[in-house]
Amino acid sequence: MTTTAEPRAALTPTRISRLDVPEVEDLQNGGLTAREREVIATVVSGENRCAHCHTNHANKLGKVAGDWSFGQRVAIDHHQVAELTEREHALADLAVAVNNDPQSIRDGDFDRLRQLRLDDHLILEAISIAAFIGATNRIGIALAVPPNPEYTGVPQY
Repeated sequence: MTTTAEPRAALTPTRISRLDVPEVEDLQNGGLTAREREVIATVVSGENRCAHCHTNHANKLGKVAGDWSFGQRVAIDHHQVAELTEREHALADLAVAVNNDPQSIRDGDFDRLRQLRLDDHLILEAISIAAFIGATNRIGIALAVPPNPEYTGVPQY
């Protein structure tokens, strides 16, 4: 076994890229809107306190929404963001449950989502995004991946 002064250095972007799942990782495509997909990614990254993912997704959500502070507020506490639609709130709640306590999800949760015009395919997409982002958060945290420099200031949209 080879050791280095910085054990994380052996985990290069090339090795990490093997975890790519294009249909989930590309948050601009899918049945859910780009904004809905970024709400899920932002909420999960905020819950996990992953500096890299939280910063990147909060900024991407702000860009999609045309309001930088929107993404930041969703990352901090989506319950306090009045601009989220009822459907976005439901998706955010689902994302938190998938991330923090998937066993807590009940039939009533799916019924609520279906009442908001989310079919089973879209619900599965939301669950998949939340689970995938949660996993990448854990990888980013373990590797101490810093936020992208272009996302650390207040952008001008």
